[in-house]
Amino acid sequence: MFRKMTLSLALTILLAAAAGAESGLFVATTSADFGTGSAAYLPADADEPRVNLLNIHSDAGVGYYDGMVYVVNRLGQDNILVLDLDPAEPITPFFQFSVGNGTNPQEIEFVSAEKAYVSLNETDYVLIVNPQDGSELGRIDLSGFADADGLSEPAQMALVGDRLFVGIQRLDRDNFWNPAGQSYLAVIDTQTDALIDVDPATDGVQGIELASTNPGDILVLGDQLVIAEVGGYVELEGGIELIDANSFSSQGLVITEEALGGQIGEITMVSATRGYATSSAWPTYDILPFDLSNGAVGEKLSGNSGGYIPSMEADGERLIVADRGTAEDLDAAGLLIFDATSGTLVAG
Repeated sequence: MFRKMTLSLALTILLAAAAGAESGLFVATTSADFGTGSAAYLPADADEPRVNLLNIHSDAGVGYYDGMVYVVNRLGQDNILVLDLDPAEPITPFFQFSVGNGTNPQEIEFVSAEKAYVSLNETDYVLIVNPQDGSELGRIDLSGFADADGLSEPAQMALVGDRLFVGIQRLDRDNFWNPAGQSYLAVIDTQTDALIDVDPATDGVQGIELASTNPGDILVLGDQLVIAEVGGYVELEGGIELIDANSFSSQGLVITEEALGGQIGEITMVSATRGYATSSAWPTYDILPFDLSNGAVGEKLSGNSGGYIPSMEADGERLIVADRGTAEDLDAAGLLIFDATSGTLVAG
């Protein structure tokens, strides 16, 4: 029987053994009072996870490159913990490096074994580091995208060839963190570490103007970027946008929040056109299938608690969902595994 893990916050797919094979899962978890975090690992094809492997921040993201796990400890710790994930050995802390007090790192994206980018939500730059030792290699200035509160809020990132795409949220801290006007994708040339001007006919260095605001997940689908855009926190004005990574042209919102029936959260793709999204109409969270080719949204899946879903990943034939449970039923928290084709709950 699949054992649940308490209050999963984030998960990443690791160590695929072969095409079509199941992957190992590294899971960051947090306690019910949000005071502490922990790490768990579910090896490929295993039914029982290895839990409470080591303590981490209660707000953490996870990256993976070349056999190493990079735990992005966010606001309050502002560092990256590097772990050696040898399946035959206990998970071992390799080293840890700071990205600057109060910078609130969001994600790490790797160009090579010696170069990675870290988005820092409390700054106006992307940090360039050597992931082998954490040394700083440089910074890319994003201050040209800042709103009136002085920050541009860089968040999620995606790498396509030698271009790094950075979600620029532009949230107004003086207005309950609502979007301040337009949001963008900043485009960076990873060969020169310079911003790419996507509209040379306009003064200044332009980013890609998004169809909605407040970008979250950014997925790479061939030469397309699939972007979840939350918009504001009251009206259903966001959705899923498709952008060509070569021409920077947009198809607009191909899936809308209205079609999803709530505010968009996590997205993941299971094929070139089919994916799943989480949608929330407070306090209930649903998982819905969608089709990018025609904008169709299917019936919500059954089997989740209805509570917050902070993370979701597709892995071969599996759709893996981190379900935090509800205030009425904290014991419902844990990992759920659905059949990625049918949407049927198979474990959890």
